[in-house]
This record gives sequence, structure tokens and C-alpha cells, in this order.
Amino acid sequence: MGNSTEYEIRELILRMAEEENAWGYTRIVGELRKLGIRNVYRSTVANILKENGYEPGPKRGPGTWSEFIQRHAAT
Repeated sequence: MGNSTEYEIRELILRMAEEENAWGYTRIVGELRKLGIRNVYRSTVANILKENGYEPGPKRGPGTWSEFIQRHAAT
């Protein structure tokens, strides 16, 4: 990959993270694959997101996993 291509892919990843806040790095990789971009891996996307202040995992709702389990333990 050339530098301009790397820059464009990085910008696309960041744009996806910004516009689709619920997407995590795995979903972003899947969307890149649909666009024919096959040489970008999950760890690369996760690192790009972290470097730019994004949480690499999807935003699934408020709270932590422990809080979710506690809320739903009774059911």
C-alpha cells in the first residue's frame, strides 16, 4: 500500500467510527471487505481507533458488563 492509500483507508475507518457510533472494529473490517479492501485486519483497525480516541468495541448501551449482568440476574 502506498502512503496516500494508507491515509485514505485510515480516514475511511475514522469516518465509519464517527458516523456509525455503534460499530466496533470487527464490523468496520467487514464493511471494508464489502468495499473490496481486504488487506486491513482487525488489529490494525482497533489500533487506528485507539490512537484517535475511539473505543474499538461497539457501543451497545450504557454501563459495564457487570452492571448489565446485575440488572438482568433476576430474570
